[in-house]
Amino acid sequence: ERVPFFACGLSCVMHPRNPHCPTMHFNYRYFETDGGVWWFGGGTDITPAYLNEDDMRHFHGTYKEVCDRHDPEFYPKFKAWADKYFVISH
Repeated sequence: ERVPFFACGLSCVMHPRNPHCPTMHFNYRYFETDGGVWWFGGGTDITPAYLNEDDMRHFHGTYKEVCDRHDPEFYPKFKAWADKYFVISH
């Protein structure tokens, strides 16, 4: 049976053997309706076993640069959301 939309996604997790390399995860999605509306979404996260400040500056700096090309309000908005979403409280 035909549905009035198309959806696809890609998710990847990298678990390096070296504990000094952070685990990385990304997922990206694409949706398209028969009415011609389309949307991309997704995100990326980094989980270091040992915190390396240079790695974190590079990761966040790269995403801020990309976000700023579209809207300077994107990065602080999405960063605040991610910080709240990815917190592990004990």
